[in-house]
Amino acid sequence: MNRIATCLLSVLSGWSVALTAHAHTAVPIFSFDVSGTNGAYPEASLTLGPDGNFYGTTESGGATTNGTLFKMTPNGTLTTLVNFNGTNGANPLAALTLGPDGNFYGTTEYGGNTIGNASLNAGLGGGTVFQVTTSGTLITLVNFAATNGASPEWRLDKTSIFIVRCLRDFCCCGGGCDGKRLSSGVWGD
Repeated sequence: MNRIATCLLSVLSGWSVALTAHAHTAVPIFSFDVSGTNGAYPEASLTLGPDGNFYGTTESGGATTNGTLFKMTPNGTLTTLVNFNGTNGANPLAALTLGPDGNFYGTTEYGGNTIGNASLNAGLGGGTVFQVTTSGTLITLVNFAATNGASPEWRLDKTSIFIVRCLRDFCCCGGGCDGKRLSSGVWGD
């Protein structure tokens, strides 16, 4: 009996495809179109979600050509969850990271609340760090403005996520970074 294996690939040439391998035959189950209605040019690998679906981003395409965040089922059904529009970020380049709370975390190279500032990336904005749920609810955690960094292109790790959330809560909510208030049994001590 042959084994069936599912392989997921992101290819820098502007398309992403999930393959089902059976008896050495690869069958594509989804390809991005460069016209980009579902996004175009996925630059990063896919991330397996807690629901068994795969999550990823495209650098461009979507409703405003600033990129998308999508969910893909193992059989290749794609759902666009977020259209980046500039103010919520633009041009995500790195893979998403699944946090221990079941949300995904990522970065956008451009966009955010600094969009339009001509001295920052020619007005494209300094980029963002965001949190997104499996249903597509996006929360911007950090807007970069040169003084605190700009144009993140890296994948966050779980330690980075904790620090970002802690700093956000300290600055926005008057809380402290004691590692317990934020953990609530999710982030750990």
